[in-house]
Amino acid sequence: MAFAAEAFGGRESPALDKAREQLLAIVGVDGLRDAAATIAVFNGLVRVADGTGIQLDPNLTTASAQAREELGLNRFAGSANTDPANTDPANTDPANTEFSSIHELFSQQ
Repeated sequence: MAFAAEAFGGRESPALDKAREQLLAIVGVDGLRDAAATIAVFNGLVRVADGTGIQLDPNLTTASAQAREELGLNRFAGSANTDPANTDPANTDPANTEFSSIHELFSQQ
């Protein structure tokens, strides 16, 4: 976990160097590479979600509220994409989302 946290802090730092060394000693070269790849993938996914305005569905908004608060996730810019008051499960119906109009657009071809 420290490796992931330090990785987002920047490429060069004494704490990141130490975390890399500790992780390498525990999981080896393959494990270190897997950890770095996993961090990179999640970083990319978050950027795509933030860039496209993807929001949490109402069920996940409700279920994750406490964890998001405890972990401080609501301080990140991408959290603005999700209305914390949007907890109505009826909003998960595809007919109530923008996706249905995109789907309709492509299904007319």
